[in-house]
Order: sequence, then C-alpha cells, then structure tokens
Amino acid sequence: MKKTHSIIKILDILKKYHKNTMLEELSYFTPFQITIATLLSARSKDVTVIPIVVKLFEDYPTVQDLIKISQKELEKRIFKIGF
Repeated sequence: MKKTHSIIKILDILKKYHKNTMLEELSYFTPFQITIATLLSARSKDVTVIPIVVKLFEDYPTVQDLIKISQKELEKRIFKIGF
C-alpha cells in the first residue's frame, strides 16, 4: 500500500503542472479539423495554434466553407503560426 500511496501523491503533484494537449483542448473538433490543426501545430507550439484554429473553424467549420476563402485570407489567419 505504501507504494500505491507514493504513486498517487506523485501523480497529484504532476497534475498541477499538466497542460492539456491539443487533442484534449480540441476534443469536440471533427476529424478534418483535427487533421488541419495537427498539420499546423508541426510548425508552432500548441498554445499558439489552438486559438488560431478555434477561430478559423468557428468561421469556417467544414471543408466546403474553408475552400471558399481566398489564399490571401487563409494566409492572414494562420500567419502567426509561421506559415
């Protein structure tokens, strides 16, 4: 039991420092949206990508919506990610 108690104590300490991963933050996203967010996060930290993709997919939630915007508009929206 002593070992179990130590493990639980360690996990409790680690939970204080755990930040949600992109998949945890965006768990309500569609597979398409997760794929795009993952591709964009390869160039930047999740903390930078998440607010940008949340806003992007609020305005353009589907593939059909996203393909309607111009390349210039898309570049402007994801510029801070490093693209």
